[in-house]
Amino acid sequence: MKSKIIVRYYPLSPIANNVNFTLMEGNYIIASGSFTSIEECERILNKYFPDVSTEYLTIL
Repeated sequence: MKSKIIVRYYPLSPIANNVNFTLMEGNYIIASGSFTSIEECERILNKYFPDVSTEYLTIL
């Protein structure tokens, strides 16, 4: 079963900082923080959660 990642994305932020991850029921991960790009966000998520698929990356 693939996991889903829900990310709060702040595209105007110059750096990635204060990244907080919350594991939710049903293999959902909410990542709240500041990212300069979606690719950077995926890189950070893959670093901390290598077994979680970013295929269904959702930007809120």
